[in-house]
Amino acid sequence: MNDIQAMREFVRLFNLQVLAAFLVLGLGALFPVAGGELFGVMTLRSSRTAGRLLEIAPFIGTIAVLLACFPRQNRRFWWRIPLLLTVLFFGFAWPWLDSLLFVCLGIGATAALFACFLEEPWWRPPMHFLFAPLLWVALQRSISPLWYLSAFVLLFLVFRGAASGRVPLFLSGEPAARRLAALLPGEAAMLDAGAGIASLLLPLSRLRPDLRLVGVENAPLPWLIGWLRTRNTKIVWRWGNFWRHPLAPYSAVYCFLSPAPMPELWRKAKREMQPESLFISNAFPVPDVEPDLPPDAKSEPALYVYRLD
Repeated sequence: MNDIQAMREFVRLFNLQVLAAFLVLGLGALFPVAGGELFGVMTLRSSRTAGRLLEIAPFIGTIAVLLACFPRQNRRFWWRIPLLLTVLFFGFAWPWLDSLLFVCLGIGATAALFACFLEEPWWRPPMHFLFAPLLWVALQRSISPLWYLSAFVLLFLVFRGAASGRVPLFLSGEPAARRLAALLPGEAAMLDAGAGIASLLLPLSRLRPDLRLVGVENAPLPWLIGWLRTRNTKIVWRWGNFWRHPLAPYSAVYCFLSPAPMPELWRKAKREMQPESLFISNAFPVPDVEPDLPPDAKSEPALYVYRLD
């Protein structure tokens, strides 16, 4: 996935939240909350009942969302259950809830249901459900906005690959290095595409000093840590996007990414890599392509080895 596609994906996620917010706020305007304005503090009819509802509200919404994530073959049946639970809960619980909490829970549940109907991946409905209620929780505490900005900057510095290409930060280690040390031919040139903090290249360089190792990383903080760790070694450590990095000079390319970029990265490898070169993926196989050396069921990690024609 390129940067433009990643941005479209982010916009789609954001649009679901906005659509849910407009729907819930619009319904709130059509059917005003009794006892106060929509964003005012409501009079509780029963403090004991209200306390119980405030405790169980997130659990009811979470159960509804999880039920919507059942396997596809049961999807038509299970979709009715979260919708029914959500409607019943927000139909009967709103008189006892703080109106802003009610709005946030309504936005979260509505966005989650939209995500289910759009057949988003299983992890997105819970994410959509929790987003707005967590904002309500944050507003109840006097936290400086600088903390939120700092958290955002830190997450971006570490997980930039997830934002631009759906590639989380997965760290390879000594077991993967030992497997590669046994696989790679003598004096091979290997690229680690998405090298993280050099957690693979450092042990591999110790096990196989004959190899010419290159690491490419585009997340700023992991790149900096990797640069500090590899300064006094023979490892070539580069900043950049591996999509723009040529693969032709390498007799082996290793990656530990995610299922999302595998088809496109395989096409790039077939275009650029030389015949008899090795394309090695940790944990995530290339879809619809049989590996020349499948992973051993008894050993970890699971390495899928493909030999280029």
